[in-house]
Amino acid sequence: MRFRQVVLSVLIVVLFSSVVYAKSYTLPYANVSYTVNRDGSVSVMEKVDFAFRGTYHWVKRYVYLKNGTYVRDIRVGLIGGKASFSLGRSRYGFHCKAIFNRGISNKRVTFLISYKLFGVVQVFRDVSQLYPKVWGEGWKKELQKLDVEFHLPGDVDSVSYYMHPSVYLKKVAKKDRTFLFAFSEIPAGMFQEVRVLMPVSWFTGAKFATHINKSALPQIREKEQKYVSMGRFLSVAGWSLLLFAIFVPLLIYFVYGREPKVDYKGIYEREIPYNDPPAKVNAIMMGKVGVPTVEGVLATVMELVRQRFISIRGEGEKDVYISFLRDDTEGKLQAYEKIVLDKLREMCEGGKELLWKDFASEFSVVFPVWKDMVSSSIDIKKFFYPTGNILLKVFGILSVVVAAAGLFYVYFSGFRAFYPSSFRTVAVGLGALFVSGAVSLILPDRVAGRWTRYGLVYYKKWQRFRAYLTDFSMLKEYPPESIAIWESYLVYATALGVAKEVIHHMKMILPQQFSEEEINTSPFYMWYMYPLLWDTGWHSTFAQNVGEIVDASFSEIGDIGGGFGGGGGDAG
Repeated sequence: MRFRQVVLSVLIVVLFSSVVYAKSYTLPYANVSYTVNRDGSVSVMEKVDFAFRGTYHWVKRYVYLKNGTYVRDIRVGLIGGKASFSLGRSRYGFHCKAIFNRGISNKRVTFLISYKLFGVVQVFRDVSQLYPKVWGEGWKKELQKLDVEFHLPGDVDSVSYYMHPSVYLKKVAKKDRTFLFAFSEIPAGMFQEVRVLMPVSWFTGAKFATHINKSALPQIREKEQKYVSMGRFLSVAGWSLLLFAIFVPLLIYFVYGREPKVDYKGIYEREIPYNDPPAKVNAIMMGKVGVPTVEGVLATVMELVRQRFISIRGEGEKDVYISFLRDDTEGKLQAYEKIVLDKLREMCEGGKELLWKDFASEFSVVFPVWKDMVSSSIDIKKFFYPTGNILLKVFGILSVVVAAAGLFYVYFSGFRAFYPSSFRTVAVGLGALFVSGAVSLILPDRVAGRWTRYGLVYYKKWQRFRAYLTDFSMLKEYPPESIAIWESYLVYATALGVAKEVIHHMKMILPQQFSEEEINTSPFYMWYMYPLLWDTGWHSTFAQNVGEIVDASFSEIGDIGGGFGGGGGDAG
């Protein structure tokens, strides 16, 4: 009796395991269609077939977007079954899910997704490009067949294209204004991207394109040529790659990155070191040298408040209202300050008050233009020698691309079978090269670049001024002599990224130094009384909009594997 029970239990486990094992799905076919509009927007339609073996309850899809792009009009549907749908967004893109009402067994269904993208068409001086990942690396199953359609606003004979990789391509067809690419057998975890180069004339004045004021075609061709030529680097011995990965960044640093010696030993700067606009200070001190950050916009807005071009008021602890007071009739403002004032005047037309979050949403669209205006106003060679940083970043780009392509080749080609003795060494060398390149790309530009003597003193003085602003004991011992000076300090504290700490110090020091009447008359009174208002009502709102919609990263040409979109999906 006991023996029969044991046998029965084993049979049940085996049968249950077989049922579980039998549950699986495949991706037999997908179709992705891109309709490129003259205004720079791109309408996307995806159809992904899931073939189920066993019972499934949901399918999902997530799409990654590059910083600098945004998506609207997302719609989902299902052919072959009934489902309810969910949709979510994040700073990285969006995700959608179809939940089957009663489960679907041993059947093929088609998951439909349509959406509209903005900012993905890049318009350079000499060429325009659309650079999508038509299939992302996040899929967990092999895709058996993929058709990709590009419906363009002009004749395809004016168009050229590149793809990464080309191994999955089976057919290219073109007719009138449509390109059709047919791919097959894309493995799980692999991506397919297509770089489409189009005439600039198609997008003249396109409001939903990303306009970049520089030539790009020679650099694009160079990148593509390097991608094609990467196979030759696989002949390099693994230990040579390892030594190369270690010593080249060190060599760049020792030759170009060591700072000059300057005769400046100040511990604190208790006065504003230079009479430069806060956006310029922000561009030199924060982030990449010469490129302003979000804090630069905030500091510019505050400088306009300080000079009584605009006014602000807080309501509760979340809402901030802006009012336009006067124009720059005397021409005192820099061009990048005036563009902020002009935008505020336009949005406050008729004397109405403007919510900060509305301004953040609108200004985020012109944020790249504003950044370029600030950068172009700075004579960067006066402050910084970027040669080492440029060399390090070039090294980083080449290293990451070469190593990624090499590792792909090593792991997914016949390399291992043909060269078993050197496989491990080459893999270690390529892995070291990838890590070294990635670290080089994320290192601050000050590591391999070098300050000029003037630039280093400039940088150190602002550093010491920031240290003074954040040292409560120093502020208390040597406080500014007037409310007006406090206001200037708060503007530059914002540009230097330490406004929150300075506001905290102000709240404790100001009541001891000035009368309540003096404090109340300051245009920055709301910050003294409500320090959290700045953090939640100003910075976070604008940073959220800028972080999701515009960023300098998409204003670049795009490296191999750097196309927008992609993502992946699954079923369960």
